Amino acid sequence: MAWLVDELARTFFYPLLLIVLVMLGGEMPDPVSPTEVTLTAILPQIVLRIGLSWIFWSQGTSPGAMVMGLRIVDAQGNPPGPVRGGIRALVEIVSISMLLVGFAWALFTRRRQTWHDLAAGTYIVDAPRAREA
Repeated sequence: MAWLVDELARTFFYPLLLIVLVMLGGEMPDPVSPTEVTLTAILPQIVLRIGLSWIFWSQGTSPGAMVMGLRIVDAQGNPPGPVRGGIRALVEIVSISMLLVGFAWALFTRRRQTWHDLAAGTYIVDAPRAREA
């Protein structure tokens, strides 16, 4: 469920990013047909995916993780930091390109780790609840 929330956030963020880039003097990418896959069509989306994932995961969270009450930690229970967050973001692209097999891998590991968790040495844990006043 957290992944789905993250995907929705990326879906809504991408057009906003394009608008800002055009306002700063850039050009809108040329539209392509749904059956045509080109580097110029997918590169901005890949860069956005890696960039947002790296920023959020370095801090140990994402929009989906926040909604679901989860956080991403290393073996010591700390946020992953920029290196582990970057590794996690890059390996997620491999997981997605392999038809989400890297995500399904969590079903077969003892600690429910995806490929990007295994590569980065991270774990998904329940976030501590804030104390009620």
